[in-house]
Amino acid sequence: MHEIETVNNQASTFSVREVPWHGLGTILDNPPTIEEAIKLAGLDWTVSMQPTYCKVDGNDVKLPNRAVVRSTDRKVLGVVGPTYEPLQNAAAFQFFQPVIDEGHVTLETAGSLKGGQRVWILAKVKGGGRCSCSVYDQRPKVCREAVKAGDRTCLNIRRMALNLVEDS
Repeated sequence: MHEIETVNNQASTFSVREVPWHGLGTILDNPPTIEEAIKLAGLDWTVSMQPTYCKVDGNDVKLPNRAVVRSTDRKVLGVVGPTYEPLQNAAAFQFFQPVIDEGHVTLETAGSLKGGQRVWILAKVKGGGRCSCSVYDQRPKVCREAVKAGDRTCLNIRRMALNLVEDS
């Protein structure tokens, strides 16, 4: 069984020129812009941090942890520590903007898994290779921003993006 999020009978994913996972999502003829990708992947939402409480002897006691709550449906995506700061979807996609502008990568697929708890982006690198950015994982006790690849491609893309931003 797949874990791709489905909202209003639409899978929260897209893919360029290839059938997406399990045949779900939208197939595009050309790579999308960042704005198009966010909408096509169903990621045009933000999260907010909300206090958490528990009942002790009939009284509400505020806990140090906070709930990560999605803006569109008020769904709790996870519970995190008091210092955690979320990475919003739009900000995560912006990581790729400098290298997209320079023609080094195109967005290939993106989506949401596990009811919005896990958001991911995959970029295709000109000349071969792929760079996967796991934006965040909101499952309890697992909160991170990660860029992963089977080789050094993503590290090089990250360096390239940072250099392009510094030079502008």
